[in-house]
Amino acid sequence: MRSIARAVVRSKIADESYEAVAVELGSHQKAVAKIVEVLFAESELVKSVALRHDKYKPATMRAEGSKEELTVGFRGHPYMLSFSDFEDVEVSNDRRPSVVDVAVATAIGRLHHFINIRDVDSFVYTMALVKSYLGSRGAYVKLSELKNKVLRGLLILHIGDMIAGFVEQALLKNTGDVDIYDMESLETIEPHIPLATAITFAGDRVELRITLHGLSDVLRREVLENGTSFELEYPVYKGTLRILGESGRADFKDESSTLRVVHTKVIHKRRVIMDKIGGR
Repeated sequence: MRSIARAVVRSKIADESYEAVAVELGSHQKAVAKIVEVLFAESELVKSVALRHDKYKPATMRAEGSKEELTVGFRGHPYMLSFSDFEDVEVSNDRRPSVVDVAVATAIGRLHHFINIRDVDSFVYTMALVKSYLGSRGAYVKLSELKNKVLRGLLILHIGDMIAGFVEQALLKNTGDVDIYDMESLETIEPHIPLATAITFAGDRVELRITLHGLSDVLRREVLENGTSFELEYPVYKGTLRILGESGRADFKDESSTLRVVHTKVIHKRRVIMDKIGGR
């Protein structure tokens, strides 16, 4: 059985069995890590979190909805992450991770859905866990400093996760050109969706265009000023989704795969405006 990050049901095969297409967990984690590394400054810790952030997602895979309108869901998995999952987290300067690094990484991993769902109770609970963890190891960090580190990491991981999610959903549905815009947020600076994306399919070639706005304090300078290009690789698997019992618990067995390379171009809204007025 393959560990799945995202899946789309296409048709029913038999009772409790469905044809589905899916993206593997490892592909999703690597894509998020690459997006984080390419776009954001001082992102080593968050990149390491990205490679672990959905670790327990496969354990919560469910088939949800009616048998005619079946969807694949994953519930509650971030809160299964613990400090032990991040004790070997990678940090800059080739140094060993400190207890603060481990604490911050754990909080980011556990709370990486926070910006989507605004679950304040879970945020407060996780910060309390982190403070207790640090105190038990003789480390004292001001709560305001800790909160700033965590929120910065959450913003970076959220954007990388969201971009990867847009790409994966388009690859799995593969319905042609897919434009995902939030024009209101392009006119303001709303950190929930600080970008617009357009995904184009031309035969085997997949192109992704991303326009960022805001984020000037976290983006790499070269991305902010000149934009950047990179590629994301996704094996897309076709196989069978099986429902295991009345709980809706599901698993996926792949039968074939197709490698899709997503050619990605990123530009900042500021550069778009400057180009329009003839500047740089």
